[in-house]
Amino acid sequence: MTNRRRVLLGGLGVVGVVALGAWGGGRPVLESRIADVLQRRLSFLKLNPDGVRAFARDQVTAVFNKKIPTWNRLRYHFLSAVAPSFQRFYRSTDKRSRLARLEDTLISTYLL
Repeated sequence: MTNRRRVLLGGLGVVGVVALGAWGGGRPVLESRIADVLQRRLSFLKLNPDGVRAFARDQVTAVFNKKIPTWNRLRYHFLSAVAPSFQRFYRSTDKRSRLARLEDTLISTYLL
């Protein structure tokens, strides 16, 4: 017979397994995606593969080691969640997608 305690423990177990999978399996996947973006967008340059992997590893480590979100990230997420009602307060001419902006930021950071 299924009771509330078993359902809650089962749900907690599923959340725990997903969190462990994201924590353990997420790092190599993110590192490879960052390296792929750099190779694709900077294909006209001769890139050192070891340097690209080290950069990707450093970026993923920095993302996973963040303790609290910054004010700018909170503001961006808030404005994107309620964009239609607050659009008049936040004017931007940048029409690129969030992924394109992220790629540009990664490339700029790598080139610096």
